[in-house]
Amino acid sequence: MFIWAIFQQWFHDQFRGHIEMYAHKLIGYVYPYVQINFHEYHAEYFERSKAYAAIERYLSANSSNRAKRLKANVVKDSESVVLSMDDYEEVTDEFNGVTIWWNSNKTVPDQRTLFSIRDDDERRFYRLTFHRKHRDFVTKVYLKHVLDEGKAIAVKTRQRQQQK
Repeated sequence: MFIWAIFQQWFHDQFRGHIEMYAHKLIGYVYPYVQINFHEYHAEYFERSKAYAAIERYLSANSSNRAKRLKANVVKDSESVVLSMDDYEEVTDEFNGVTIWWNSNKTVPDQRTLFSIRDDDERRFYRLTFHRKHRDFVTKVYLKHVLDEGKAIAVKTRQRQQQK
């Protein structure tokens, strides 16, 4: 941390940007994991991401028993409680022998905006981490499985609510 503070103080922003870019490239050659972020809202902030909602349902149904910190929400017009991963929580999922890590994260901007469409400016996202040798499997098979399961859970939940 001390070296990083000195680095930020003594080097100009442009030069620092080049060094950071090359440092990320160097780490990319050594670091064996791939990370994919799934943001809650699209860049326009108007519409909630369907992928994020499906992942949230999948993790709620399949990983809530492994998480140590959970959020509890009550579904509208229902008496049941839905548990989901709390912020900054990590769970491990194993699918067809491949280990995958899910993290629930959020970023809070340094400055608050005067006018905001949403009540808070926190940007929530799920981060999927896996070994790079499983890239094709995760992107083609596992993600399809997660999204399909999330949609199926939504359909089941809707059917239960309509029956009541």
